[in-house]
Amino acid sequence: MKSQNVAYLQTEKKKSPKPSAEEKTMKIICFASKKGGVSKTTSALITGLILAEKKKVLMVDLDSQNALTSFFFDDITTIQGKTILEAIKGEKLFNQVIFEITPNLHVIPSVLQFEEIDEWGRTGKELILRKELKKLEGQYDYVILDTPPNLRSETVFGLVAADVIVIPARLEKMDTRAIDFTIDKINGQIREDFNPTLQKIYILPTQFNYQNRTVNELALDTLKKDYKDLLLKISIPYTSKVSQFNYLGFQDSNNLKNFPEYMELVEVIK
Repeated sequence: MKSQNVAYLQTEKKKSPKPSAEEKTMKIICFASKKGGVSKTTSALITGLILAEKKKVLMVDLDSQNALTSFFFDDITTIQGKTILEAIKGEKLFNQVIFEITPNLHVIPSVLQFEEIDEWGRTGKELILRKELKKLEGQYDYVILDTPPNLRSETVFGLVAADVIVIPARLEKMDTRAIDFTIDKINGQIREDFNPTLQKIYILPTQFNYQNRTVNELALDTLKKDYKDLLLKISIPYTSKVSQFNYLGFQDSNNLKNFPEYMELVEVIK
């Protein structure tokens, strides 16, 4: 499923009354971590694809490294000038940068230059994505946000917009230490200044390698001790199926059956 199957959405936004907070049906799920290499993009992708089997899903790539974008687009020229960068800066409307992958799955791509948004001096820029996604209420059941391995503006956009935040944590000593930075950012700034309605934070253990089981279990015990209220009772294994998924991309819905742990994750967060 690559760019030849992608259609740019040129339909006008439906004009429907804004639902009240009680009527809200669209859930925004942000995958974030200060640490790279923790299966953040992989988790966002597989979660979104599973949800899109039955629900309407929008994936938003907030990472200037654009790994999620590259998963869907072979030819970068097809999205030039129609990315999250132009949408955030107001050069394009958000509905003008949404691409259809399947009827149930749409994507807003990213671009390398999006990292420059951190230097953009617009007052209140942290709230732009949150406000714009609210306008899409009623069009999607879920929004999946993928963020870069940092806590700068790209990630802040996602944390501020989120209803639910999932922090993937590779089961290694140095990786688990990085969780503190992400949680401190969320509780010390994001909740207080921008997102008081944030519903839930989850920590998702990833890359459990049975060949390195002793170390992985020690790391998992540390997470249980330090974050027992946030830690999911799900561990994503490191398998050849995940490697194949990342290399070959999404082939068909049968592939999703290879990821029962992500199926469990979806049941928890949906």
